[in-house]
Amino acid sequence: MDESTHDPILTRIMMDQLVKKCIPRALRLKDRVYCGERLNDFDIIFLNDTLTDITSIKPIADRNPDYRQVVLRMVQLCKDISDKALENETRHHKPHG
Repeated sequence: MDESTHDPILTRIMMDQLVKKCIPRALRLKDRVYCGERLNDFDIIFLNDTLTDITSIKPIADRNPDYRQVVLRMVQLCKDISDKALENETRHHKPHG
């Protein structure tokens, strides 16, 4: 199978993963950090892996409006989670005085 035939199949599998697994997990993670929880190592690995996957499918997603919307939603979720997690970390490590 040449690369041009393989790309759409691989992209579809990755998009299914985003929709069925990554977005729901990210939404749960967002809820946790917005309740003041901190990210653990597994959460950080998840975010990193998800952004790596998104980077690899972005060129294809840019040509497909449905894919583009899913990718943009996931990127925004990762940003929201990261921003709030950083705020939580900063608050947690703030010196008392």
